Amino acid sequence: MSAKIPPTLRLEVKYPDKPAQEVELKVTMVVLGRDPSCDLVINDERCSRRHAVIEMTPTGLQVRDSGSANGIFVNGKKLERAPLAPGDLVRLGEVIVKVLPEEGSGTLVMATDELGALGPAPAARRAAPPPSTRTPSGGVPSRPASGEVTVRPKAQPAPASSSARPLTVTMLAGLWLISVVFYASAALGAAPLLGLNGGAAATAIAASALLAFVSAVMAYGLFTLRPWARLLQAVIAGLGLLVCPFTLASATTLIYTLRPGTRAAFRDAHARAAAAARASESSELTFALTLVGTVVLGAALCLIGALFARFRQ
Repeated sequence: MSAKIPPTLRLEVKYPDKPAQEVELKVTMVVLGRDPSCDLVINDERCSRRHAVIEMTPTGLQVRDSGSANGIFVNGKKLERAPLAPGDLVRLGEVIVKVLPEEGSGTLVMATDELGALGPAPAARRAAPPPSTRTPSGGVPSRPASGEVTVRPKAQPAPASSSARPLTVTMLAGLWLISVVFYASAALGAAPLLGLNGGAAATAIAASALLAFVSAVMAYGLFTLRPWARLLQAVIAGLGLLVCPFTLASATTLIYTLRPGTRAAFRDAHARAAAAARASESSELTFALTLVGTVVLGAALCLIGALFARFRQ
């Protein structure tokens, strides 16, 4: 009979001018940050609410940035993702997290008759374990004191869904849906309205249909948080800087799509859940409101220009 011992993730957390604390977690993924919902809560002002993730992958232990403000440093180098080995140091803000070697891992193989021969353990062998500085994975206060670490039981990562989509991304996807309706209507009515015939009418219809198709693809990509949609949105926003009425909207979109937090939202399901938790932050709301305001301003300028051109005729 074999009894496999579950893997244990052992970390040493060191605050400035504080003794190191050893943490053991029998999990394959740990979210680190200041947010009380994190698996490993770190009380440091320079640490983001959901700063980084340490996880077991098919190729080994890895750490990745979750869109933090100050980034992560692995053995002194600022990286977004890096493999980890025992002895490696990960800095989050002013806190150093050291990867410790796993203790007692492996598989114990014993025959059935050997188990019976062992018999019950004597009472002398059941003494309480000696005091330890390790922090157990559970049963800790919700607000650690300065220089303390909170470890929480591991929860399953939130599935990727519409609820895990940042507010500004949802706003962009909605604007692309509106564009689908606009360009589809233009494809049907632009030629008669402008009095176009022959090749000019065919060109106008084809261009409107193509723009409607691109808008539909962008709306789908943003709603489903496809990585290519973020990159394509950044390219389109860069080109939009040349269109005067919507220059401000394009600049807002370009800045937003290049943010580390936005990149993390399009990375994987766990990062999307972290991005959803940040959706209520002031920066996310500011980007969403700025986007709406600049789009409305651009549309108003287009309308004023069209009316001015009409009255001049």
